[in-house]
Amino acid sequence: MMQKVVHHKGGQNMKAKRKIVTTYICKTCKTAYSSKKACEACEKLPVEAAVAKVGDKVTILEQRECLMSNKHYIARGVISGVSGALPPDTEYELKWLGGRPDRLNTHVRSYGVAYKCPRCGEKREHFVFAPEFVVQKNGSAKKSEKNHATGIKH
Repeated sequence: MMQKVVHHKGGQNMKAKRKIVTTYICKTCKTAYSSKKACEACEKLPVEAAVAKVGDKVTILEQRECLMSNKHYIARGVISGVSGALPPDTEYELKWLGGRPDRLNTHVRSYGVAYKCPRCGEKREHFVFAPEFVVQKNGSAKKSEKNHATGIKH
């Protein structure tokens, strides 16, 4: 269940007005809410299952740009970290990730991908969501969104 946090604002002087602010923290994504109802609604949202683990080889689908040569390339690297559940970002999901119904209003995960720029050799790390990369399995690529089409936990 949610965590209730009470903050006291105002001076310690007896004449100063004190204001008590109550914040509710979602146990799933750690987002702070000012109302208990909004926090409970967030906690009821499902959580996307992890589609890759640390050490998995992946290809980021969106082209990257080398800062040294101004040339574009496809980044291939290794998952360096997987976030815990993050609050849903409906605008991002609709605008950039195609608005798949199984991802809308769902806590999602972010994946750190460590890779080396093939143009200049600089080591980089970029954080992406599941639909933005392809997991390499046995020499062939499978879109991560196919891997988690049914992977939402309630």
